[in-house]
Amino acid sequence: MKKYAFILFALLSLTSCTKDEPTPEIDQEELGGAKLIFTAVEKQEIDGKVSYLPVEGEEVQEIKFDDKTFLPEAGAHVDLEEGHTYKMDLIAYDFLKREVQQTFLNKPENHQAFLLGADEKILSFEYGDEHNVGISNYITIHEGDKKVQLQYIMRHLTAAAKQTLKASDWNNPDISVGSVDLKLVFEVPLVKEDHHHH
Repeated sequence: MKKYAFILFALLSLTSCTKDEPTPEIDQEELGGAKLIFTAVEKQEIDGKVSYLPVEGEEVQEIKFDDKTFLPEAGAHVDLEEGHTYKMDLIAYDFLKREVQQTFLNKPENHQAFLLGADEKILSFEYGDEHNVGISNYITIHEGDKKVQLQYIMRHLTAAAKQTLKASDWNNPDISVGSVDLKLVFEVPLVKEDHHHH
């Protein structure tokens, strides 16, 4: 039922667009699945430049989203540890299972991702690209021992609307400009640093 409601909403949004609004090249109806990949990284500053290097020996974790419902697959699970930083990458697929996330990066003036559901006390978020598109991002966990429901939302914007947004808007739930290209909702356990898998 939810899916039909979403299709109806998507159709209404498309028909109610003014001619100034860009039409999404790809909207969620045309995507054939997605996944988010979490890689533990260490922040390093060399000559005033910040870079993130993968942590050796840490397993890469991912959440796959079903190609029809865009819900996490059953049993999908990532543990993010307090005090650690993770690179979060979006991979999006079309129905032929070709990767299409580059489409968002190719038009940085029309796209910005948001991560809703946690405030700066729980986690901090940095865009991995200079245009705040958000295909790759860095998240640092500040508070463990809780479970958060996060929403990764890729918005499709006019260039004028994009210029009104800042990197600090990443978790602003009041942003409603443009249309939604992709929305992924998932739960993540944030764990204390001494947590280990057995």
